[in-house]
Amino acid sequence: MTENDHTPEQRLRLRAQARLAQVEDVPADISSDEIQSLLLELQIHHVELEIQNEELLKTQADLEASRDSYAQLFDLAPVGYVTLDKGLVIVNANLQASTLMGTERLTLVGSRITDFIRPEDQDAFYLFSRKILPDSSPPPIEIVMLRQKQFSFDAQVSGAPGVQTGSGAGLWSCTISDVSALATAKREKLRSERLASIGLLAGGVAHHFNNGMQVILGFTELAMQPDCSFRDREEFLVDIQKSAEHATELTRRLLAFGQRQLLQPKPIDLATIIREHIPMLRRMIGENISLELTSQEKPHTVNADPAEIMHILSNLCLNARDALPDRGRVDISLENVSVDDSAQASGPSAKSGRFVRLKVRDSGVGMSEETRRHAFEPFYTTKPIADGPEWDSQVFTERSCSMAEPSRFKALPGVEPR
Repeated sequence: MTENDHTPEQRLRLRAQARLAQVEDVPADISSDEIQSLLLELQIHHVELEIQNEELLKTQADLEASRDSYAQLFDLAPVGYVTLDKGLVIVNANLQASTLMGTERLTLVGSRITDFIRPEDQDAFYLFSRKILPDSSPPPIEIVMLRQKQFSFDAQVSGAPGVQTGSGAGLWSCTISDVSALATAKREKLRSERLASIGLLAGGVAHHFNNGMQVILGFTELAMQPDCSFRDREEFLVDIQKSAEHATELTRRLLAFGQRQLLQPKPIDLATIIREHIPMLRRMIGENISLELTSQEKPHTVNADPAEIMHILSNLCLNARDALPDRGRVDISLENVSVDDSAQASGPSAKSGRFVRLKVRDSGVGMSEETRRHAFEPFYTTKPIADGPEWDSQVFTERSCSMAEPSRFKALPGVEPR
């Protein structure tokens, strides 16, 4: 009879007997008292083994129950869970991940997760995976993933480091949530905000056209007066022409805003351009407000669109007028400045080089701290809707950043703004 013909219990006994035969110090003569003592020890040891075996069986049952519970939680979780290796290959996935990506789990395991990510977002996911370290995880990212490798859905992805020793070294877990409904709601909200902004923009455009028409009608009426001299009539016609050209430029800027027409920057002397429009600016803000231009003798040359410059300056002067209760002054100054590299610390849009600084200063009531915080937000206004918008802060900010250093202002209540 070979060893394979014995039962497991018999094989275990034979192994024990063989090991006992190798023991050299087995006593030859054992007294009856010693035999009784050994039997008692054996019985106690046997009971101990039975207790240990019962505890092991109970621990094994608890472990299997915990494993089944974890498997249920893992598979029935409302989010997708996948385990990835360093090559972004899926080594494990739950049922929700399989559902989200529209692929059987057996097929999913062994596939690269980038096969289920929109090509435009694959680089972002790769950089995200490189930031997952043993002791830290990056913030979640939002990407567009593919279901059945063709139908897209918006997903929020988060990651966490996995086991870093043994056979699990280098693995990390990835959580995938379908946020398509939330993304759609965000897009709808953004669309509503854009429509509201367009409505405000339309109101502002109508306000500017109305201002231009009022200038044209006013000067036309003055020119038609019987006692109007030829020289005055000629000046009125020049002002009418400038107002009509301003309306034309407004239409061109609207086309530029819609990206249908580009601005036309060219080298200009700011002092010359502004000085030519001072009479029109004075009539715009009223006779009770003094307007003065201060400039250096040197040319103030910039590369800019003249109409854009006057559009910005006109809005600044009009808002200065609105800030003056009864009467006051508005000072425009030009200064050639050199900005060094250290100025870049003042903001991301700051640039070093030679620029022209344009300042508009008024003696008005100033702005509160709350208004200052919103001063450069697109379409922000403190005026009633019927009065039209404030200055075009968005255009002013973009143009100032593209031509010179970032725009700055001081406008506290009780302090002369600049």
